[in-house]
Order: sequence, then structure tokens, then C-alpha cells
Amino acid sequence: MRSRKSILVLALIALPAINLFACLWDSDTLGQEKRASPELAAVILGNPPPPPDPRPLHERIAKLKAATREDDPAWWNDLAGAHVRLGNPAEAVRLLEPLLAKFPNDYGVHANLGTAYHLLGRYADAERHIARDLEINPAAHFGLERYHLALLQYLIRDEEYRKAHLFVDEFSYRVAARWSHGAFSQSMHRGPLTEGGADEFFPDTKPPAYRHKWNLAEDPKFAEGILYLALLNPKEPACFVMLGIVCLRKSNADLNLAIAAFRRAIQLGSPQSEMLEKWVVGIEEHISKARKYNRSGMEFWLTISVGVALAALVIKAIRLWWAPTISSMPPSNQA
Repeated sequence: MRSRKSILVLALIALPAINLFACLWDSDTLGQEKRASPELAAVILGNPPPPPDPRPLHERIAKLKAATREDDPAWWNDLAGAHVRLGNPAEAVRLLEPLLAKFPNDYGVHANLGTAYHLLGRYADAERHIARDLEINPAAHFGLERYHLALLQYLIRDEEYRKAHLFVDEFSYRVAARWSHGAFSQSMHRGPLTEGGADEFFPDTKPPAYRHKWNLAEDPKFAEGILYLALLNPKEPACFVMLGIVCLRKSNADLNLAIAAFRRAIQLGSPQSEMLEKWVVGIEEHISKARKYNRSGMEFWLTISVGVALAALVIKAIRLWWAPTISSMPPSNQA
């Protein structure tokens, strides 16, 4: 029983040293973050899911053309959607533009046309149709279409605006701001804007229209919405900036993935590259300090643990040496 108690005491003493491994940032940490956030890691590190097999899409087009239903908007949407998925948005535009007068209130026509315009780089046209499809169906695409609108309302702004803001505007702040948990925390919890009101953080710019309807920063589908946009736009730097924010905003921040996301945005030519470089340096400094702290903490607790273990061995040796001496001593005389 006594030996069990000794082992328990030693384990409790060593426990803080073991727990410090949960805070380490080293060559294994990125692998741990990839396992914890596989979808984020796949997109950030350049391993998105493979494109769809074109054969079923060509078969769908053939079947649709063999059984035309030109008075049914769903038929047109299936046909246009197949062309978009095949990487031919121009053909989808050719099919859908004449339908606007015929089906002015069909969600699918506006959604598919807006997506095709976006892929063609016609952001203003895309924004108009995505805004319209959200008027028809505010919960469009399982609640994720609002992120598409937010991105388009960012892309249609001038270069100075895009340099100073993120596409989810609730997280925007000046390029000169340094990376810190405090800065992100402040921008996460801004109050709602009044219709037509100015943004107190950016008095010289008018915020995007979506902010009068939604607070995407507090949306429970925030991470899912950003990931959805990044999958649709694998070469859009604004999406990778927001993927980095998603990584930092997690309760147990994926710091290495955040760095990878910001570097990917820089590589893609982000207008915010200067700011992102500062963020990367700030995160790397944070990791370096944490590593030093963990190393010194480990050394301290290992020293204590070894010292206690040695003391326990010395005490046990003294007891083993002293016990026979005590047992061989003659009993004391009783008075």
C-alpha cells in the first residue's frame, strides 16, 4: 500500500510537466492541427477535393436536351448548373440571361447566373443577382449564400477599401493594426449598424450592405460559410485571409494553419500582403515565446520530479538499512 501511495504522489508531481505538452508548438503541431481540422487543413494547404467526374455531367446534359421542358425553370437550372460544374460559366450565362424576363422570381435562375458571373470576374453583375436570390430566399444554400454576397460586396469595392477591410467586414480594421488576440476580439464583437449609418471604426468608408441585415461574425455557421466560399474560390486571396481568421478564432487556435492561410493569401497576391506579413510575424513571435515558456516549464517540473524521486529512493534506502538495526536491538527494560 505504501509503495502505491508513493507512485501516486510521484505521478501527481509529474502531471504538470505532462500537461505542458498540450501547449507545445513544434514540428508535430501542424500535423496535430491537420488531424483536428482536416477540412480547413485540406483547403489551406492546397489539397481540396478533386473536381467532379465530367462524364455524368455530360450525360445529364444529353438527357436534358433529349427531353426539353423549356417552360420549367428547374430544367434550365439543371442544364446551366451542369455547364458551370464543367467549368463553362459562359455557356450558363448564355442560357440563363434570356430567362430573366420569363422567370423573374425564380431563385435558381438568379443564383446560377450570379455564380456564373462571379466565375467570369463580373462581380457587380454577380452581386446584383446573388442579392436578388437572397431576397427571394433569405435562407438560400442552407444559410451560406449570405457569405457569397459578403464576398461580392467586398470585391466590387475599390482597391483602397479592399486593402483596409476583410470580406467579412465585422473583422475589418486598419492595415497598420498589429496582430493580437485583443485586436481580433474587439473586431469580433462590434455592435449592429443602423440603416445607412457610418462605421465608427471606418468613418471614411461606408460598410457593405449585408451588415444592415446580418452579423456574420456571430453566425453559428461562420466557419462553415468561410470554408464554403474558399472551396468555390480556391484562387481568391480574400477567402484565405478569412480562413486564417477562422483558425485564430477557434477556442484552441490553430496557429500554424493560420500562418499557412495568410501565406497562401500573400502568394495569391492579396492587397493586404503588408498587413498579413505583420500578422505572420506576430504569430511566429507568439509561438516562439510559448515554446520557450514550455521548455523552461518542462525543465522546472522535470527537475522537481527527479528530485522528489531521488529523495523517495534515499528515504526508502535509509528505511531498509535502518529496519534490521531496529529489529536486532534488545527490548528496553520496563520499569
